[in-house]
Amino acid sequence: MRPLFLAAIILAASGCSRQDPCAFLGARYEALPALKPIPKDGVHELRVLYLEDERVPGLDAAGRAALYRRVQALSGRWLGYRIRLREVGARDLRAEFSRPDAPFRRPGEAACIASWDFDPEAKKGRTVLEGLLKREYAARGEKLFSRLFPESAGKPPAEARRLALDRFMDLHRYVAA
Repeated sequence: MRPLFLAAIILAASGCSRQDPCAFLGARYEALPALKPIPKDGVHELRVLYLEDERVPGLDAAGRAALYRRVQALSGRWLGYRIRLREVGARDLRAEFSRPDAPFRRPGEAACIASWDFDPEAKKGRTVLEGLLKREYAARGEKLFSRLFPESAGKPPAEARRLALDRFMDLHRYVAA
């Protein structure tokens, strides 16, 4: 949970140019308990809520099962964790996000989300991505980075990060199209 809040803070900071409406997230993040290492000697079950958006082609039950198998395999190969994904439901995205009890509908959180302006095609967005890749390369090391971005294997750090950024942007453009 803590990494999600950190990602929210980073993305929020990338789009805020006036008083930061997301400042409250920092206090929430700091109040969370420290994460403990997760052992790699067992199978970890993760519950999945599948949200479907009618604007994007969906997956039937068989397609979702294939996707979950792929994620499980990649988790083991890339991260060394054996996971089992268990779908706990499938819902409409718009309905789920328009629920009156959704936490992000509180005025402060809604203002924070509304302030996010992250466009990886824009200079500011690209700068944020470059910073994230630099930090992740330093934190994860060349070995894990090259497993995530095979084209970066054996390259100097700056070139490896540039290749990873290029791959991210290619994927972004593909999804956006």
